[in-house]
Amino acid sequence: MKKYIFLFTLLLTLNVFADDNQEPQIETLFGSNDYKIGGYIAYEMKFSDFNKEFGLLTGGRLGIIFNSSFAVGLAGYGLNTNHSVIIPSSDMLDLNNGYGGIFLEYINSPNKLVHFTIHSLIGAGGVKIEGKTYPTFNKIISRSAYFIFEPGISAEVNLLRYLRLGVGASYRLVTGLDNVYVDNNSLSGFSGNLIIKFGFFDEIKFPKFINEFVK
Repeated sequence: MKKYIFLFTLLLTLNVFADDNQEPQIETLFGSNDYKIGGYIAYEMKFSDFNKEFGLLTGGRLGIIFNSSFAVGLAGYGLNTNHSVIIPSSDMLDLNNGYGGIFLEYINSPNKLVHFTIHSLIGAGGVKIEGKTYPTFNKIISRSAYFIFEPGISAEVNLLRYLRLGVGASYRLVTGLDNVYVDNNSLSGFSGNLIIKFGFFDEIKFPKFINEFVK
């Protein structure tokens, strides 16, 4: 009996010693065998104020989703409404504006019917001032570029497996604009947003050879 107890104790000790000497596993973002990826394209409308007038921006996003909860991609928007620029002379000028850049998005509990997202866009934009009446009709009076940072939050509803609808708000922070007709404050401001997303939200598994490559 003592012999069996001794052998059992010896085997247990060797097993614990072996476990202690194993190299610890490093957790990585891209090294998991069950790593998955998804993606979506989206159409978005932004209702806001430009130069003290109601404005509508339309555009979209193209994003890649990692682990169901983090998306990164590109986004771009253009001003769809007409806005006049007031100047001392009798000429009427028209304001044109657009911007785009890289967006980051956190998606909370994406499998729930209703969930929320936190997102931000970092990029650049451009403003163009054109003549609206004769003799400067359609003549470019001024061009300027600027930097933009736009954080926001949205509530989303899973309409279908591949379709989501979101409503939310964001704030455009415009800096670096050098233009005699409009300033940073004229283009900065809050907006109410409506977005429709189409994509593979439940994600697609990487092929085995890709999993081996990213280890």
